Amino acid sequence: MAASPKNEMLMDALEAAPSAVFILLWRATENLEMAGWTGTVLAVAVLLGFPIFSLRFNPILLGVNIHLAMVTPVIVCLYSAVVTHVAEVIEGKSYIAVLLTILATGCILTVYSPTGFLGAQGFPRAAVRGRSLIMLVGSAAAVVWGMIISASDGFIAVGLPIIGLFALRQALLKS
Repeated sequence: MAASPKNEMLMDALEAAPSAVFILLWRATENLEMAGWTGTVLAVAVLLGFPIFSLRFNPILLGVNIHLAMVTPVIVCLYSAVVTHVAEVIEGKSYIAVLLTILATGCILTVYSPTGFLGAQGFPRAAVRGRSLIMLVGSAAAVVWGMIISASDGFIAVGLPIIGLFALRQALLKS
């Protein structure tokens, strides 16, 4: 049975919660590490909880949550191991890394998932593959955009491309 638009929006909101909480905590407290660990815990909860309750991931948010689950532990471990330069580079490029993780997730889904990067059931495999490839091109364009605009505000560099990916996905789902 297909999910209703209302249920799909609720699931997307739940799946986006780790990012929203991370951003809110970071902006409110300016404590990036605390916000990062909170985002990590919530992202891991979503990544483990969705399959337990047989919920389908939004492919874009899946990439975002995989990024959130990994980035803080990696950075903190590197700082702890006194590999400060590498930790600082990763921390400084973490905006772009979100887009790269979405792209990598899309590649894996396109190759291995029957619903592809489109993340929808009910489409013929050829249509899923074609639309997933369009999503991959959009994700690659988002990475390029993020690299060009990276010195700018994080929302313009990363937020706008992610919104664009959501819009692209919706257009492909409706076509």
